[in-house]
Amino acid sequence: MNILKWYVVVAFAAHPDFKSHTGVVITMGHGALISMPRKQKLNTRNTCEAELVGADDMSILILWTKLFLEELYSRQKYFKTG
Repeated sequence: MNILKWYVVVAFAAHPDFKSHTGVVITMGHGALISMPRKQKLNTRNTCEAELVGADDMSILILWTKLFLEELYSRQKYFKTG
């Protein structure tokens, strides 16, 4: 199985209402599986806090993707013919 890598990037106070912006890219091999930008729902006081909120917001997507691919891989092994 290929190695999954997750990249989470945050831009502090990027919107007119001073909310930050979070982006995540999940790669497997040489290509991106998921690329998702999202406006944060909370106002943060500094960049460090925005990074923590961004990581927490994207952790659900990261965990779901990991579990989904593990299940898909295990079913492929189970139903393998030949």
